[in-house]
Amino acid sequence: MKKILNISVLFAFLALATSGLTAQKFGHLNSGLILASMPGVVDSDIALKAYQDSLVVIGEERAALLKKDFEAFMVNYNGGNVTQVAAQQKQAEFQKREQELVQYEQAIYTLVNERRQQLLAPLITQLQEAIDAVGKEGGYTFIFETGASASGFSALLFSPESEDVSAPVKAKLGME
Repeated sequence: MKKILNISVLFAFLALATSGLTAQKFGHLNSGLILASMPGVVDSDIALKAYQDSLVVIGEERAALLKKDFEAFMVNYNGGNVTQVAAQQKQAEFQKREQELVQYEQAIYTLVNERRQQLLAPLITQLQEAIDAVGKEGGYTFIFETGASASGFSALLFSPESEDVSAPVKAKLGME
């Protein structure tokens, strides 16, 4: 009797567990493609390009000044107007300035990435809110990312019963 009761409880548990699995609804989308087509991305790209260009101009001006100073020094040095001690000091100064230019170039990369994140943050938040709304309204258990990850592979490898929720997300964003 006890054994029959245990088996009945086990079957009831399995029935509940499998009925919960069949009721789940899955969706997928490529958020990168949606983000790239969102209004505001073009403006962000333009602003980012202008910011990057302004930083590059500063670097180019510094490099041109370094080149000009070096050429002037070489004229004096070749003319015999610079002592050996002064030449060594100037060489150290030029090496330091050259190193500062390399550091500035690396800083440009960091600054541009930070600015990109700042410019895109509101758009990413808006996209996430639209995905959340579609997920709740559509009764989705999970919505998977199908865009390429850092490894180059999609986060969704297989899902035959997954719906593409790109269109409703774009509709929430006012894009369609």
